[in-house]
Amino acid sequence: MKLFFTDLDGTLLNRDGIVTKETLEAIHAFTAAGNKFIISSGRSLSSIEGVVARAGLPLEKLTVISYNGSYVYDYPSRKALIEYRIPMADVQHFIDECDAHGQYCHAYTDTTFVARKETKESLFYADSVRIPAQYSKQITAALTKEPFKLLAINLEEKGPLEQLQKDLQVWIKDRYATLFSCDQLLEFIDIRSGKGNAVRTVCEIYGIDPQDAYAAGDAGNDLSMLQAVGHSIAMANATDEIKAIASMITAKDHDHDGLSPILRELSA
Repeated sequence: MKLFFTDLDGTLLNRDGIVTKETLEAIHAFTAAGNKFIISSGRSLSSIEGVVARAGLPLEKLTVISYNGSYVYDYPSRKALIEYRIPMADVQHFIDECDAHGQYCHAYTDTTFVARKETKESLFYADSVRIPAQYSKQITAALTKEPFKLLAINLEEKGPLEQLQKDLQVWIKDRYATLFSCDQLLEFIDIRSGKGNAVRTVCEIYGIDPQDAYAAGDAGNDLSMLQAVGHSIAMANATDEIKAIASMITAKDHDHDGLSPILRELSA
């Protein structure tokens, strides 16, 4: 049995946010051969469920790594394998720091994301991940549970987010990680999270050596995942950082079924 971990945006999904027919058929061939196809994304679980439903993937057979490894859910056993939440006091600190730096920030419920007000950033995010926005002047008051992550967004330039990331380091210490899922999105997660740690846990559960596993990605939040496995795949559209550490690079990008040939080969 082979394990294949894949990112969504920029990897499995094309720029329209869908899985094409060719790639979907390759996934079915891979799983029909007795292998495990595992989604690993920075998205919320509800957003991933929407992608899976639209793609026609068999959710009941999938293990899903969501929130960049903060929440891992195994649908066959209906069990949470990993669950790392951020305490409300720290949620508020992240929000306050974003405010002080003039940066947009939101948190998550199980089915929505929560921002203070409607902005170009909230509209962009709602359209990108297809989950509804919820607005509250006091974000923590709208949260019924401690969230798995927070997200800062700057659609214009990366520099202010990089400064925010730098200024948070002393307070964060060994409790949280900050990472860019793309130049516009800066994520805040528990230090125990991360796609790499989640991949190692899932491999252990299935009794597979991570060196025998496969993982595909394109951006900075995929780095730990690709480093955790023996067969790391960078998309043709991946960042230079990801390409530099990958054991292989796809011939085509995410808009042209880049993963399909690899999945076909592993199905043989």
